Amino acid sequence: MRRRLRCVSAALVAFLGISLACQAQPDDKRGQREPWESFTDAPEVKAYLEQAKAGTIDAAGRATLTTKVLPLLENPANVRTMERLRRRIRESLLNERALDAASLEAINGETATWALGRVAAAGVNPVTGVNALLLVGDLRGKDGKPWPGATPLLATAAADAKLPLAARAAAMASLARHAEAGLSLKAEAAKLLAIAVTPPAAGSGDAGDWLASRALGLLPLAMPEASPAAAGQLVTLLADASRSVDVRVRAAEALGRMAASDAKIDAATALEGVRSAAIRGLQQDLDAARDEEFGLSLSGGGLAVAGAGFGGGEFGGPGGMRPGFGGQPGFGGQPGIPAATKPAPGVEPTVLERDAWRLAALASAIQPAGKGKGLVTVAGDAAGAAKGFADRLRENAAILHEWVHPKTATGGRKPAAGAAAGGEFAFAPGGEMGTDLQPTKQDFGQALADALADLETTPPFKAGGAAEPAGDGAAAAASNDPFAAP
Repeated sequence: MRRRLRCVSAALVAFLGISLACQAQPDDKRGQREPWESFTDAPEVKAYLEQAKAGTIDAAGRATLTTKVLPLLENPANVRTMERLRRRIRESLLNERALDAASLEAINGETATWALGRVAAAGVNPVTGVNALLLVGDLRGKDGKPWPGATPLLATAAADAKLPLAARAAAMASLARHAEAGLSLKAEAAKLLAIAVTPPAAGSGDAGDWLASRALGLLPLAMPEASPAAAGQLVTLLADASRSVDVRVRAAEALGRMAASDAKIDAATALEGVRSAAIRGLQQDLDAARDEEFGLSLSGGGLAVAGAGFGGGEFGGPGGMRPGFGGQPGFGGQPGIPAATKPAPGVEPTVLERDAWRLAALASAIQPAGKGKGLVTVAGDAAGAAKGFADRLRENAAILHEWVHPKTATGGRKPAAGAAAGGEFAFAPGGEMGTDLQPTKQDFGQALADALADLETTPPFKAGGAAEPAGDGAAAAASNDPFAAP
């Protein structure tokens, strides 16, 4: 059974697959000029370039740009060198260093108008739409930074459900570059929120989730403190079990960064949404692994997969044990967690890494490791329980991460306070068990199962009251948190 890849990785790959198709195909004509490279030889373009040297472009020059040059982006013959063509157009005809401020503003506007018109036109090749919006994102102001006039246009395109998803993703990627350059997104907050909370169209899959996740990542820049309406929508999104786990994690991150007393956040519902998303992510990955193993068993490959170890040379020590918990293979590692009733499925190490990131991100949404707001600041009477649950999430994140990336080659870390006694867990390549032992995929699956069992023992957060503290574990030291962020 084919595993569904999640939004941040696979959806981004899906988007890049389109853009890279028009940017990075091999050049089997090395040393030869591409047909489009001769566009500067046309008399109209020569006249345009002469005007550019003088700093101003008249109406005839702008017409040359939109009727002779920009349509080159639509020519299928130019697909394999499209990135070069885009760069040549911007550097030769849209150069901020050559044009005066008024002409640059006018010519940027003409370019953006053409690009947005082509993206919305019926029957336009998706490659054209992607590159047209990437060109809009490439436009520069007189100061050399991304052109501020493009910011609202890109946000509008990203929020337009009528446009192809690939073009919307290109607009969102360009918008992110504007944010990285320090341009304000405050006027685009409503559009970003709408992108985030609107359920993706049927069939959009990972691309729709990527778009929502990217919007949630930019939203705190546009709205540093949530309004009551925005907070309500984010809490609803966080609690929505029909949305992907990664979108819910991003919603928790955004809400934690935007938390403010004036936002009137329903803290109990938000915290329960965090707990639900954490558990759901682990459940889904274990279920997917079991389904995959079952499919392999039907094809006769199950036995071969079941005992396969995951090599790499950086692991050692007794497999099947949870780092820092002193458990035994196939058994829960904490008091109160029942022994496993069936073997854990094999899980790839990349799945562990993703789940570790999710749990750490959810922990930071509640209580950031460094400076930041976090849901704990608006949790009221539930603040103590919220902190305890954040510690639990962060502890499990560190354990999952350490299974794949041991902190040292000769020693592990001591169990966190409250964990089952078992001494240190050492990833020692020359330990008592020999040098050939490596954690298997079943070890990784057991680690996920242990984390799930641990989080399932935590009491839910109830509206109108605080949950009991999540276990008796103390906060993990910041130095033991590989995901800590300011």
